[in-house]
Amino acid sequence: MAIKVQEICFSYGDVPVLKNISFDVSRGEFVSLIGPNGSGKTTLLKVLIRVLTPQKGKVLIFDRDIKSYSRREIARLIGFVPQDNTFAFPYTSLEVVLMGRTPYLKGIGFENRKDLEIALQVMELTNTVDLADKPISALSFGERQRVLIARALAQQPQIILLDEPNAHLDISHQVEIFSLLKSLSIERGVTVIAVSHDLNLISSYSDKVILLSSGEVYAIGKPDFVLTGDNIKNVYGAEVIVDTNPITGSPRITLLPNKIGQFTDKLKIKKGGNHERI
Repeated sequence: MAIKVQEICFSYGDVPVLKNISFDVSRGEFVSLIGPNGSGKTTLLKVLIRVLTPQKGKVLIFDRDIKSYSRREIARLIGFVPQDNTFAFPYTSLEVVLMGRTPYLKGIGFENRKDLEIALQVMELTNTVDLADKPISALSFGERQRVLIARALAQQPQIILLDEPNAHLDISHQVEIFSLLKSLSIERGVTVIAVSHDLNLISSYSDKVILLSSGEVYAIGKPDFVLTGDNIKNVYGAEVIVDTNPITGSPRITLLPNKIGQFTDKLKIKKGGNHERI
């Protein structure tokens, strides 16, 4: 078992965010973590890389308590791609990717030829080689996102956690990145846990989906078990149609528009005055 989460509880002060979270993730499994904003997804990822320590419960990484690992060991085992892709200094993209080699540096801490080769290989995988000499601050958000994914891959992790990896990416790069992650899980046995709001994308690529609601696991299982119209309506409060994608056979989610009339009163123009009430 790559990851075993046992009754995790976490609070920010007196505000509970995660409530008795438990699940298992097998080696090489592609798992998507979904749920509305504020449901605890990012907090859970931070618990899984020991940035946050739960008040209750336990996380096992390859059958070993995460607390027993050194920071260097965790960095070699787990790659993390955060939402925030801002940088205070204008590092080049290659320099950012080489940061992923930090857990392997010895002596005075300079990268060697092997580190450079690995960095360039993962930049080839993420189509970022042409960005190597460009300052990270000069890139678009989508380009930065791909560079951060390359940095995580440069760690050569056995587990990779991604917080909205398709954020800011165009359609082509979204498919490209998810296809790469899926290939890594199948061909190299890399365990992937990705947070995403794109239900159709995760439906096509996930082996397992974990649906969070108000800090609790609402449903967990294969996409066709979790991504049902009732589950989505109950958790997200959104009306959808769920049918079968004719190509992939995975669930296909179609959003239904809200009734326009429910906003009519809020958008009425106040008569007899010079101001609009919005």
